[in-house]
Amino acid sequence: MRFNIYIFVVVLLFAGCSNKQTNMNDTKQNNNIQKLDENKTQKTQSKQDEFADEFSDEFDDDNSNENKENNCMWLDGYNEVATSFNDGFYINVLTPVSKGYETITTKQIRVSIDNFFYNLLYTKRVINNLLQLKFRKSLEETGTFAINTTFGLLGFFKPAQTMFDMKTHNEDFGQTLGFYGVGTGCHIVVPLLGPSNFRDLLGDFVDFEIDPINPKYDIVKNYEQYVAIRLFKIINESPVKMKQYRQLKKDALYLYPFLKNVYEQFRYNEVQK
Repeated sequence: MRFNIYIFVVVLLFAGCSNKQTNMNDTKQNNNIQKLDENKTQKTQSKQDEFADEFSDEFDDDNSNENKENNCMWLDGYNEVATSFNDGFYINVLTPVSKGYETITTKQIRVSIDNFFYNLLYTKRVINNLLQLKFRKSLEETGTFAINTTFGLLGFFKPAQTMFDMKTHNEDFGQTLGFYGVGTGCHIVVPLLGPSNFRDLLGDFVDFEIDPINPKYDIVKNYEQYVAIRLFKIINESPVKMKQYRQLKKDALYLYPFLKNVYEQFRYNEVQK
């Protein structure tokens, strides 16, 4: 705009000059207009290229997901059978057990036992936080564990959370693998335990190795005791878990794909934290 005004003033001042001078000014103006047009064209092309790249990325992601689904279709039949089996077990066996357990225990007892087991798994959480380079969370996890173990009577109570507003940061090796870009692999339903995927199964194996009640650490004497403790933990959690399951099941038109999508989305969100 300022350049155009300048040209206009020059023309007025030198109106009596030769046609050669006027032609030079006109040429200069035309060159600037051409440059502006070229800049606009480049910006437009840049935006088009950016849009094309984004579209290409989304298209590639869709193709990747579609290829993954196709590669894992061989498990669908098994997963549907396993989901039906688990559903029958949860409704017909674990739900009555959970109701019976609920009648002979108070909510505070169940919560305290759950707190104890959660506190016991500190090593799993802190190691996986460190592996994901979450040093501040690892430090807070350690402080929470120290306070709850001492003042919280081995973790049955949570003074770190209730009195000091400290937090725990639940991480496992499946999330650690996801943090480093390892894909989930195929979805698979584990009998009795429920939905999982290949990455999380590998993560569970590693987490078992650092589980403090693993028999090799001599806190429990053998695998029978380990299984009994794990079973008791499941029963203690069952009143809450079975209510959640029944509520979740109400929203399902077709149980297997519904639970699969819920699980995979949940695990994706956990990795993104």
